[in-house]
Amino acid sequence: KMEGLQDLIQTARGYDSIQFTFGHKGSSAPVTIPHKETPDRIVVSVEFCQVRVQWLFLFDLNDLSYPPDIILPDLWPEYITDISQLQVLTTWSITNVHCFLRLLIDLYEKFSEYQKALFANVADERIKFEFATLQHDTRVRFLVLEEPVPEYHCMIPIEVDFNIYNSKSHSLDSALH
Repeated sequence: KMEGLQDLIQTARGYDSIQFTFGHKGSSAPVTIPHKETPDRIVVSVEFCQVRVQWLFLFDLNDLSYPPDIILPDLWPEYITDISQLQVLTTWSITNVHCFLRLLIDLYEKFSEYQKALFANVADERIKFEFATLQHDTRVRFLVLEEPVPEYHCMIPIEVDFNIYNSKSHSLDSALH
């Protein structure tokens, strides 16, 4: 039973596009396999706009053919209450080691869509303008924290070609010697 769960975690851990950190309830330290005291609980942390969001997954170790129950933070959209909105839960198969990874990716994408929708509905005109400018770039992430005071986060990836700097510094070194 534990091997099947461990395979799911290992597959999800190997995903490069989104950095998922795995742990167990009550600890922020990552673990390789489910914790011996709470083997049915897996905490997955993901950084979103420099804010760490944690999801708790509860597995039935007696029958891993069922998808896990999921406990999500308050930042989570209320409209994700219908299981059919996460197709991977309706087609869950423990024999497919990618099903847990697919669930994590789907949750991440739904969370991203929800946060983008919150950002789009902000009343502040300056923030609306910035959002309108950036919303079409799929790499940009938005996050709205509403309590205690509204905060608006935007993560814009910047690509830097370090080869340009290396070639300039190389020619500068040549000129100095």
